[in-house]
Amino acid sequence: MNRRRFLIGAGGIGAATIGGAVLSSSVTADADSEFRVEDGDTVSVEDSRGRVDTVTIEPDLEIEWEDFDEAVGKIFTFIEANVDGQGYEPVFRATFWSTPATNDSGNGEATSGPGHTGDYDVNFANLGGDGFAITLADREGVPDYKEEIEELEDDDDVYDYKTARNTKGADSDNFVNGYFGPASHNEAFDADPEQDDDGTETTEVELRYTFVFQTVNASMLSGYLDLDDDGEGVWDTSETESRLAEANPRDSLDQVFDEEEFVDDDGSFWEDVLVEEVTTSDDGYQGNSQVVMDGAGSYPSYEDSTDAESPAENYVPAAQEYADDSPAAITGTTEFTVDVTNLDEEGSTEGSSNPDAEGAS
Repeated sequence: MNRRRFLIGAGGIGAATIGGAVLSSSVTADADSEFRVEDGDTVSVEDSRGRVDTVTIEPDLEIEWEDFDEAVGKIFTFIEANVDGQGYEPVFRATFWSTPATNDSGNGEATSGPGHTGDYDVNFANLGGDGFAITLADREGVPDYKEEIEELEDDDDVYDYKTARNTKGADSDNFVNGYFGPASHNEAFDADPEQDDDGTETTEVELRYTFVFQTVNASMLSGYLDLDDDGEGVWDTSETESRLAEANPRDSLDQVFDEEEFVDDDGSFWEDVLVEEVTTSDDGYQGNSQVVMDGAGSYPSYEDSTDAESPAENYVPAAQEYADDSPAAITGTTEFTVDVTNLDEEGSTEGSSNPDAEGAS
């Protein structure tokens, strides 16, 4: 049986769990994409002045994919927040790589490995070993993105924070990962100073998550190949791509490279990735990973069906549009509320769940 043809016919399923919220995408010839979300918790704050100092989240992500026609190696992740109806602002961007190092103990990440079916978990409470709380609101408020860009590149036409689009083109390396700054000033959560003591102000926060499943690329693989016998990954893709070019396209990576040539594992970590599924410099776009299953079977081309400039471009509006037509992208929202109570005595703070808020100090 032709595995590629069979998997296209079966359709792929992608799902992301965020705490109690589930975002899913399932696309076949007879079904539409869909996602399910469950509302989040309520965080309560009691303060003598009815004020909030900061509001943070520590997402717990469980991302899964099943029966994909092309092996997944990376997951582009974009998080936005809409505080009290002010509109979405970006707060976090990252591309998570499914590599042997992902499963290092205590770093907050875990993966089953790259492949056609798998999972990737990210616990922000332990991310990097020390944890990483995303601040949604503080005393500074939404940053001046243009000013930030000019400080980074001395050029105001480099990067669009709100969409993750690199305005210098798909072949440029200019992009920004990590924390983007808060989505709101903390005043959005304050209780009305004119209200009586013990009055409570409720503010809704909506979070929008976007995920794009991407291919394994030669650069990613090279970092875990010891081809010059020095005990470390080479990162230089030339030798890796040369070996791949000489191999049978239908061979798995553990068949192409010897067991001792792999760093941090015996090759079994990569056994569900075929040679033909690895993106190389010959594929263009500087060999950057691309959307999986792009234009395969009944799935539309990412570039032709959206405003994306290439299948390697991390352009959030395009990804959110593509999620309607392919399981290679998932987008969805979840929400929580913050209750701020104005007390007539010394303030205290109470929080629960992954979202959190602190009273003014």
